[in-house]
Amino acid sequence: MVNKMKKHKNDTRYHIHITSCDLKAPRGFKLTSIILENKKVKQEHNMYTRTFVGTGDVKRDIDFMKSNFSKMFNNISRFKIELLNKPDYISIYNEINYREVHIKTKIKTELFDLIKYKLKQNENIYDFRLSNNPKEVSNNYITQFVNMRYFSGTPEECTNKINNILNYLSTLDLEIIEKKEELALYDSNFDEDKWWTE
Repeated sequence: MVNKMKKHKNDTRYHIHITSCDLKAPRGFKLTSIILENKKVKQEHNMYTRTFVGTGDVKRDIDFMKSNFSKMFNNISRFKIELLNKPDYISIYNEINYREVHIKTKIKTELFDLIKYKLKQNENIYDFRLSNNPKEVSNNYITQFVNMRYFSGTPEECTNKINNILNYLSTLDLEIIEKKEELALYDSNFDEDKWWTE
């Protein structure tokens, strides 16, 4: 059983990612099968995620999550904790505290190959990466995630880059569904997917 923390008015929200070979999601976690694909190997992993509302004391929250949630799994290859929607919590990003952005788009099925081709052509120009994970298909639309990860720069500098990407996406025949902002605070195995930013 996970210990309970007393909540305060300045609650802070976190996103937890745990990669494990366990086959069943513990209570409170969602299981997603993800594909990690680089130039040499393509592997499917089980990722368990959940949102956690903390106290506002970030250090205390991280210690609590590491101590309690790691006990719920038998085999963990990666434990990652992200702070949600507070990209300016860190004044300068680095390889430990890096910023991630996930833009969810939907594209008409008949236009998907063409739009994806255009996106791939501009990945390096705008510094984003397309998700390789299975695409959700619904009502003749296909979901495609556009991802960013920033290891340097200030929040303001990176926000400008993100806005440039959003402006570019607005020129394509796709619909932006949502944008998620995450700031990595703890990552036990950064190398697991470091390749996708290279």
